[in-house]
Amino acid sequence: MKKLQLMGLKKKFSKKVPKEPVVYPEIHLVSLPDEILTLIFKNLDKKTLCALSQINKRLQAVSQKTLYRAIRVSSTLKLLQLCRTLDRNSVEQKPWLYAIDSLQLDIDIGNSANEFISVSIGKLGYSSSIKSTNYKDLLNTFNLYKNLMTHLLSLNSISLTQVSPRLNFPIECSLYYKVNDRIECPKNYTYDDLRRDSIKTVRLESQDGISIPLRSHLLWSFGLIKELILRNMNIDEESLVDTRYLVDASSGNWIIDPINQITQPITGFPTIDTIPKHKKSYHSPIEKLTLNATTVSSSALHFLRNYFHNVTELCLLNIKNLHDLASITYFPNIKALTIDLDSKIFWNFLNDFPVQFDSFFSVLCSLHKIQTITFVNVKFFNLSLIPREPVNELDYNSYKVSIYRLFTHLGRIENVSFILTTPKRITANTRYPLFMNRDWLSILWPFVDTGCKVSIKYDEGSYEFQG
Repeated sequence: MKKLQLMGLKKKFSKKVPKEPVVYPEIHLVSLPDEILTLIFKNLDKKTLCALSQINKRLQAVSQKTLYRAIRVSSTLKLLQLCRTLDRNSVEQKPWLYAIDSLQLDIDIGNSANEFISVSIGKLGYSSSIKSTNYKDLLNTFNLYKNLMTHLLSLNSISLTQVSPRLNFPIECSLYYKVNDRIECPKNYTYDDLRRDSIKTVRLESQDGISIPLRSHLLWSFGLIKELILRNMNIDEESLVDTRYLVDASSGNWIIDPINQITQPITGFPTIDTIPKHKKSYHSPIEKLTLNATTVSSSALHFLRNYFHNVTELCLLNIKNLHDLASITYFPNIKALTIDLDSKIFWNFLNDFPVQFDSFFSVLCSLHKIQTITFVNVKFFNLSLIPREPVNELDYNSYKVSIYRLFTHLGRIENVSFILTTPKRITANTRYPLFMNRDWLSILWPFVDTGCKVSIKYDEGSYEFQG
């Protein structure tokens, strides 16, 4: 009898008591709107985001948007695992998929050879009885890349840091082919739809510093590119003349090969049978261009004016020679210009200024459309020199005169910015005065009454001067 009573008590106390919902105060993190939470989570590291995602379901949904905003793939194995994760469930079960904004691939996707991966197929989620031939196809890096791009619907930026000479995007990967095969795109596909599906920012970096020429097949799978970043690349005549399967920004037409003309034109994309694959008046949709250690050949200078007609922001980093610096004058519509003064050609900037750079900056600053010039990695301010006017026509061997001539040319520009570089080696024998204690008004006196706004930025702060 006692046992029966004890059994009844156990059953009585085993009943679950309903928990009351947790009520958070208005100033609590969970009570904030999603827009504010997203702004806060953007400034947190991944470790903190992973910890917050385990606290609350609402924080988990918001943190996933930030965690998956930028994806970096460092190996073929990571790419294979990512593709397997995307194939495992439907898109509706992965809301974080739409949060992916940028993708960086640190692998050579042009490597069609089957790389050896010392991991079992079962650990990757595939059946252990899969055929070896199919497994070899899985290790084809380019096939993995194509599979990955079919899932990333909201991608706005892509970075390929290991572009090799063997990388060749086939015509099947071009956006032109996707539009015209009527499989992935609807029949009433318009120019606005193309603008929506295009990747806005593309970064191409050659493998192991090899100078690789830019070709149309490296760009035709991304659509209407707004920003192009090239590192260790080469722009020659064929880069700007061979524009097959690209869209002309001036007319909105496809530049196609006459052999592969489409028979039925699509709405929004008129087809002209007489358009050749080499169009010298082609205008690319690129508006911002960054050339990092990228060489422009002399044969391509005459085509820069048409090809980069829409470029308004130009950034030159790690300039290799004076020829690349002079190519600035061939961009007709530049409004903002960035020049890296830590490039090899500027190592003796003040010493070589009278002979090599004085006439160049005189021509550059006379271009009426340039409104802003930014100099990065500036070191000549470490000398704390006060500019002075030349005494006579032969007085050009002084650093102070070189700075005066430079400031005189730059006074014709509306906005000039100097981003200073602090010396890396500071010993007891080298005494560099702090930038914050400088008499900037005495240094920048050539800008007085010019109307130029000068901004100087350094580690300790910044200084603004209105001429």
